Amino acid sequence: MHGNKGRRVRLGRAVVAAALLFLPAAWLASHAAVSDPGRTGDPRLTATELRWLQAFWPVLLFARDAGLPVDVVVQPQAATELPPLGLAWLDGRCKFVLSLRGNPEVPATDARIAPEIFEAAMQLMAAHELGHCARHVRGEWLAADGLLPVTALQREEGYADLVGLAWTQRHHPSLFARVHAWLLAERELSRQRGPVHDTLAWAQLASRADRFGTRSVFAEADALWRQGLPGPTEAPGAGPPGGL
Repeated sequence: MHGNKGRRVRLGRAVVAAALLFLPAAWLASHAAVSDPGRTGDPRLTATELRWLQAFWPVLLFARDAGLPVDVVVQPQAATELPPLGLAWLDGRCKFVLSLRGNPEVPATDARIAPEIFEAAMQLMAAHELGHCARHVRGEWLAADGLLPVTALQREEGYADLVGLAWTQRHHPSLFARVHAWLLAERELSRQRGPVHDTLAWAQLASRADRFGTRSVFAEADALWRQGLPGPTEAPGAGPPGGL
């Protein structure tokens, strides 16, 4: 959920480096009936990797059922400069890249999530990446003309956050307020890393679960996302409202 264009390039390279831990769509399909990936008994995965996979497993199954071209890549080597979970777009497929081994951001992320919302927060993170995947598949990734690269990436992150919140509203409605508050806190931290993940304007638009309806999570996210885009009188690259 933390990653800029440079990090996405490194994620793409990581996919090649992590070939021994490549879990393709066929692997996902073959374990679709398993509610707990820990029961697959794959000896290549660590306890932490299994715990994270178990938490966002429903999102992966949703992606499979939706026909999205999703594979999972688990990096076998330490990756201290990459986000624990990221997405790479390679050869027309979405690669969910887990970089958990030797990554200090993993225990830090765990520490910032209350145990009661761990699964819901993990699923928001995975649905966020699924939002990126859907934009790639539709050919809409960074498709806006006349925008500074940072602004275009910021808009993509705003859309992905809204997909994550739409997922939370759909699957964890009783936890929505707590997960939303956690996301706001994460985005406050993200602002220190630069403007790409400064998506507070969009997250604040979705401050209540009733901001989302019953359409697909992608359609619901898109409607709110467009509300947060600059108006036609604003200069390109102005970013979302609120001076962010």
